[in-house]
Amino acid sequence: MTTTRTLTYGETIRRIGRAPEDSQRDYRRLIDVLGRPSRIAAIDTVDGVPPVIILAAGLADVDVTVAVLDEDWERPFFVATGATRTDITRAQHIIATQPLTVDQLTSLERGDALHPERGARVFAAVTGFGDAVDGADSTTLILSGPGNDGEARLSVDGLAPEFFDALAIANADFPAGIDLVLVAPDGRIAAIPRSSRISIEKPEKGA
Repeated sequence: MTTTRTLTYGETIRRIGRAPEDSQRDYRRLIDVLGRPSRIAAIDTVDGVPPVIILAAGLADVDVTVAVLDEDWERPFFVATGATRTDITRAQHIIATQPLTVDQLTSLERGDALHPERGARVFAAVTGFGDAVDGADSTTLILSGPGNDGEARLSVDGLAPEFFDALAIANADFPAGIDLVLVAPDGRIAAIPRSSRISIEKPEKGA
């Protein structure tokens, strides 16, 4: 029988911290999936730390305002990164280790046509990308817009259709809006930038 040893606080801080070359590699992969919204890439995982924390940590610095929606990871994240803590409604980066609610999503900063850079970027943990058995807990999105040749599909496990309906509404006034980065437990990542048009694929009747 194997047991999982709990990390000490110091070990947690060290594992969250990213070397510059690791951060640069993760950043390139993030840019890749933001530029091609139906694409799935992968980052290296770190034992004992959720991949969504690892990815966001590599992109955070003292000039980035962050909200970490997890009490267990909030303090270690800010100690490791030096990022500025703020509440969810004002943060540039939001890190969610559990599914965001529609109310949380609609409370986020979207910027405006003159200041689109003020729009939030959400790093959201999901349970997979079309891995759910028999499609349970999976939402298939139809994405169009920059980076896609016509329409492309992305299946996301662990976030309800209502969440993506709310995201589509939040991003209706591009270039204002919210960028969504999805991170699975195995380190796979995908992204839905605010420039993407989103609809939900409806199951065929009788299927």
